[in-house]
Amino acid sequence: MPYSSIDRMIWDDPWFRSLPARTKLLWLYAWSNSRVNPACCYRIVLDDMARATGFDGQGDPDFDTALEALADHMTYFPAGYLWVHGFVHHQTGSPHYLQGVKKCLERELPPEIARRVMEHNAQRGIFIPYEDRIHTVVKPADTVLAAADTVSSTS
Repeated sequence: MPYSSIDRMIWDDPWFRSLPARTKLLWLYAWSNSRVNPACCYRIVLDDMARATGFDGQGDPDFDTALEALADHMTYFPAGYLWVHGFVHHQTGSPHYLQGVKKCLERELPPEIARRVMEHNAQRGIFIPYEDRIHTVVKPADTVLAAADTVSSTS
């Protein structure tokens, strides 16, 4: 589990202050539970998340209301992944961290979700060195091969 920080100034943010207590807890849980990876986009069962934060489960109307209140800040994908949008922005202090995000995007997430995370961060000036697994080319055709890369016909 990676270390992640929560800016203590969140308690002064008017958006956060306006949330009901259990919605704040849901937000903090999404940001800091044991499944969080460097991209903060991870598999989770909504019912487990609801119960861990004091709701009666996924069908609880208060849980649905809390998710709606957080919809601009996190996305739950039908494939079972939760993504907290601003996480990477608040964690990036070194290029090593972005390498961890890259590995997460390439190894743990479906390509369509990884692309959304990467594009969202790029719009905010955070460029993750992600390579799409589907369209990655090992060696471009116009690359000149070094002598060591060629096959000799004299063998």
